[in-house]
Amino acid sequence: MLEILIIANLLGFLVSLKSRMGAANPFFIYFAIWSAVFLGYYFSSHTFNPVPASFFFLLFNACVFALFILFIAHGGRYKAAIEFHNRKFKLRKNLVTLLQAACVVSLPFAYLKASALAAGNDIFSVLGYIYLRTSMTEDGLGLGPVNYFSILSYVICSIRVCQFFLDERRLYLTLAAVFVACFYAYINTGRTGVLLLTVLNVIPLVLRGAIRRRGILISAAILAAMFFLIALMTAKGVSAEASFGENIESLAFNLRAYTIAPTLAFSWLENTLSNFSYGLNSFRFVLSLINSLGFDGFEPPALIREYAFVPDATNVYTVYDVYFRDFAYIGIFLPPAFLIIHWVLYKRSAKHGGRWIFYYAASAYPLLMQFFSDQYFSLFSIWLQIAFWYWIFVKKDNSILEN
Repeated sequence: MLEILIIANLLGFLVSLKSRMGAANPFFIYFAIWSAVFLGYYFSSHTFNPVPASFFFLLFNACVFALFILFIAHGGRYKAAIEFHNRKFKLRKNLVTLLQAACVVSLPFAYLKASALAAGNDIFSVLGYIYLRTSMTEDGLGLGPVNYFSILSYVICSIRVCQFFLDERRLYLTLAAVFVACFYAYINTGRTGVLLLTVLNVIPLVLRGAIRRRGILISAAILAAMFFLIALMTAKGVSAEASFGENIESLAFNLRAYTIAPTLAFSWLENTLSNFSYGLNSFRFVLSLINSLGFDGFEPPALIREYAFVPDATNVYTVYDVYFRDFAYIGIFLPPAFLIIHWVLYKRSAKHGGRWIFYYAASAYPLLMQFFSDQYFSLFSIWLQIAFWYWIFVKKDNSILEN
């Protein structure tokens, strides 16, 4: 059954590669990710706990649904190809500059808050960074209101980078925006923040043709270097005291724990879960909002799950986790159904340009993370912030990207 599942995903991947579907289309991302995960498991299955064929049949049904959506989107033989025209977009430039300055001003406050969470240790040392991450992940603490500048800095960085590559201007503003966004990504201590920042910056450039294969490879190398830095600072997978060979072995172990293990963990969840939540996980944001207003009895479900051992220890269960907990086997079809939304955003970004390019770029992040965990409804507040800032910064008339 695993082999059939792999073939089905590879079929979707090959169809999505056709030029008529457009560059970086959502089907390419979806089928590339899942093909890589299942192929990775196929060649390393002997090192994991056994998985019943019925589980892969379950995922095969989700894959068939995704293929059905792909073939509808692909259309007939004479359907016009997706093309991104060279439309530029107009910014509310004074507002972008003003709020970029606000992000710069927020840096000292963010640094002081991060240092406090690190118990006064230097956050640029391994010990201080581990303290900072522990406070955020295990103690449930955060940067507080200053953290709202984090998402804002990501949005401004993507706009400045897009300006720079399309106009080759505003170098100093671009460098300042990149520095501020990278600092916030650093103090949030997670690899996911780094990935979100990368996606917001790279996808718009790919869609507009500003960077191609070489630029994508360079971006991937930069992303890998940032992942390596965080792994080094958190002592997860990399250690300055270990040998090169030991670090490579540790990195390989961490890579499989973050890519293949979540799917096996979901297999364990599917086999053991009997009580379903009927929407409590999917609409966690609503419960959190009501709970923050002081109403009792609306405690949202915890984002951090219990560990499953496959045999690697992991507490992430792929994107299917939330929807299976809520809606049982019907929930299996929700993640591939999101491809419809991704495709609509993608086509609108091709047709209208402007803010739609950034909207699609943001949507590519949870699509990329489907193999890891749900980033759709679980990060609903972040998507509201991102949508709001792009709506504010980018004018609707889609005419010219001004200086």
